[in-house]
Amino acid sequence: MEKLEKLEIYEKLKKNDIVEIEYNSSFGGYRKSKFLVSKGKTQVGKRKVERIILKNIANLKGVKYYLYQENGIVYLAIGNLSRTFKNITNLT
Repeated sequence: MEKLEKLEIYEKLKKNDIVEIEYNSSFGGYRKSKFLVSKGKTQVGKRKVERIILKNIANLKGVKYYLYQENGIVYLAIGNLSRTFKNITNLT
């Protein structure tokens, strides 16, 4: 999936949307999971990076997942650890 496609999906996300993300985890290898958008876009930090908070549908009380957007590039983080994600699909 291209950067522009990820950015287009990121821009359309809002609270209570459900997304499916394919990503690599150093602990578990390749994963494909569904997430609930628990908080919409907010700006954080000195550089005003946009952030969306996600919760894994399989474990809503577990660790939070984050999508960050800076300069048109979308990143995935699990807790405070960055991950490489390959694909994002909006299921809503």
